[in-house]
Amino acid sequence: MTQNTSGSVNTTEKEPITIIGMGCRFPGGANSPEAFRKLLHTRVSWLMARVIAIVTVGLVAPSTFRAAEHSFSDNVSTGFRGGNALKALHKFFAITMICIALVFGMAVTPAEASRVYVRNEAHSPEAQEDIKSLKIALAKMRQMDCSNPLSWYYQGAIHWVPTGDYEMKYLESNPLCPSYTKSHQDRLIAWDNCTHYAHGERTEVSDDNFLVWHRLYLYHFENIVRALSGDKNFALPYWRYVSLGSTDKNPGDIFLTMPEAFRLPADDSNSLFEDGRFSKLLNGEKIEAGFAGKHLYNEVEGLIRTPDFKEFNNIIKDELHGSMHDYIGGGDGKYADPHNKFNKIFNGVFNGNAKTPEWGDGLMADVISAGFDPIFWMHHGNIDRLWDQWTNSDNGNFVTKGNLHIDGQDDWEYTFFDPKVESDGTIGWTKVKYTLNDVIKKVYNLGYQYDDTPIVLPPSKGLLAEVSKPSAPKLLASEKVDSVVSSDRPIDLKLPLKTEIATELGHLRANTSTPTDPKGYTLKVDVTYTGRPYGSYDVFLNLPNKDSKTNEDSKSDIDTYYAGSISFFVIPSPEPVTKTFQFDVTDELLLQLEKLGEAMDSTNLLISIQKASGPKDESLKIERVSLYAY
Repeated sequence: MTQNTSGSVNTTEKEPITIIGMGCRFPGGANSPEAFRKLLHTRVSWLMARVIAIVTVGLVAPSTFRAAEHSFSDNVSTGFRGGNALKALHKFFAITMICIALVFGMAVTPAEASRVYVRNEAHSPEAQEDIKSLKIALAKMRQMDCSNPLSWYYQGAIHWVPTGDYEMKYLESNPLCPSYTKSHQDRLIAWDNCTHYAHGERTEVSDDNFLVWHRLYLYHFENIVRALSGDKNFALPYWRYVSLGSTDKNPGDIFLTMPEAFRLPADDSNSLFEDGRFSKLLNGEKIEAGFAGKHLYNEVEGLIRTPDFKEFNNIIKDELHGSMHDYIGGGDGKYADPHNKFNKIFNGVFNGNAKTPEWGDGLMADVISAGFDPIFWMHHGNIDRLWDQWTNSDNGNFVTKGNLHIDGQDDWEYTFFDPKVESDGTIGWTKVKYTLNDVIKKVYNLGYQYDDTPIVLPPSKGLLAEVSKPSAPKLLASEKVDSVVSSDRPIDLKLPLKTEIATELGHLRANTSTPTDPKGYTLKVDVTYTGRPYGSYDVFLNLPNKDSKTNEDSKSDIDTYYAGSISFFVIPSPEPVTKTFQFDVTDELLLQLEKLGEAMDSTNLLISIQKASGPKDESLKIERVSLYAY
């Protein structure tokens, strides 16, 4: 059951704030039939409930007059004739006012559930009012004490804050939160709760809750901004640097630049600005083509075909999501950007467990500080939108309680805060704690949609309980590696296949697949690490030394041979952690079949893993490589 705990912290803002407005913004204006249908259905239902309440009052009301056995009009008439006209009139108007209140009153009504807010792309004209409101709210949040759950520091700390001895090395004093230092490490309610917890008994639980937890995190932050900005129409914008599906492989140059409002003016007057980002992005340059090709377009190609929520959740978390965090905060892998030298959340030059002195992170490149950068909300808005796109696709399905819970492990904690307008007009807060059952009920009922993605209608209770689970992936081959990959030591291994896949690929390519043929193929790589690796490692499939046609390095042919990248947007672990990275390699195999035809070796797959960036002295242990059909 959802639990609520209220509190109030006085701020300098004394004016009353209307949290819930009566208007609606739909994509396409008033001509959006889907949004209008949903709104009309809910409001008519609520009106019927109010009519019932009015009728009930009308039936009960005569008992408040002289004789319950008489009619309402008779009682009024008797009251006037008996000389009690004023008393009868007072009672009549009292009942009337109750009825009016039932019809038109209530500061916050169930009509709130019918409100469909539209989250717009941050570069679009439609998003500019929202960005102004976000800037106003964040300016207020930055002025609040860090003990206030609505403050900028507290909201960032919900994601994570420095906790270990090394992370708190420079926090003997904390200018951003004087009450939280190395000497006073008492963390507040809901701090350190994001789902990047990569060690301990709850590792798998945290991974599986990634998309759902962050959706609720964004939703409650959005509520806070709506209240503090006074913009009853506010919806959180998103940064559309990539979309699902091959039809939007390149979204256009405008979407590859960081939205201007988060760059200019580049000073403290702009509450959306953060200096600790990749300087090229801050200078208005677009995301580099090499990075976009490998880590954006390549990494979304197979996602739309993924038939299982848990697999979709884990792939987008470890690849696209983590890669963009690292790029925004650190850049192209060189990590020598002066903007990243000083991390304000660590209050010093923080370089994790790397030995290279100049190695550093901007806020977004580290789990511990990412939630404090305002661009975090734009990035995760797009991750949430990509999830919506997948849910609306032919392969998409709804998350179930079983997706988020593992027997023998505690459920992940969902604790957030909503704004609360007090009687004196100040804005206080309410703690909202969800059980896993609450989460499942709410995750598709949050009252928003994206400007280019239809509303994801929640399934009925019965349907949700009976969501068909996709068949388990079929293991085709698996090889133990137990070897280290480093800057001067790549790994190449052959993965023998017991059955040829060329025939199945031919069917898939020609759209003549039989019911027993796989829909695609997934490569899984198990790795073990300690601390937090800062390097990235490229994974290739059947990589030749040279392209036979162009005589050029085949690694540049990303579409044909590049499977994906292993990188680590994780909380440092003091103990060894084994983690599985997944890559959909269907497109790569189809392109190789198209290029090579019968010459393609479909009885063996050559897997190559090479270090792409990071400290020279850093290495990674590869445990096992496996190929699955789904």
